[in-house]
Amino acid sequence: MAATDFQKFESKIAELHQRLAGLRQAMGLLKLAGSAEMQAQAAKMAKSQPKTFHSQGKRPNTVQLTGGVKVTLHITYFHRFLNPEKAKNKKANRGMYPLLILSGIARGFTAGVRQRRKLNSESTTGTPSGMSARSSRVPHRRVSKKHNG
Repeated sequence: MAATDFQKFESKIAELHQRLAGLRQAMGLLKLAGSAEMQAQAAKMAKSQPKTFHSQGKRPNTVQLTGGVKVTLHITYFHRFLNPEKAKNKKANRGMYPLLILSGIARGFTAGVRQRRKLNSESTTGTPSGMSARSSRVPHRRVSKKHNG
């Protein structure tokens, strides 16, 4: 086996290991989402909000895990209105998936995937994620002149 073949073999094993970890994580997430205890905690969280949230039934939600694994969960969606179609501003975010919030999942990504994406974007741009090269500089302060009147 040549050195280049060994490096390819080694990277393939690392890739398969990441995929296996993602599959195990998916199995755990499916088990967690289906548990009565977690569903009760999610309903309790929705009821504890300062504004009233109404259950809209179960909806599919796709979550991306490590190793490129995607899992679709059918979980309860809560909305501020009984009938979301009648909301005045339909573009406003007035709903939530409490189970995802309790699990630490945001925008369809687990914390580990979000961190990896952040590190990848920083390594390609050289600046922290969400900051342009311009915004990483110290802002110029404006000095106002006081008028004596």
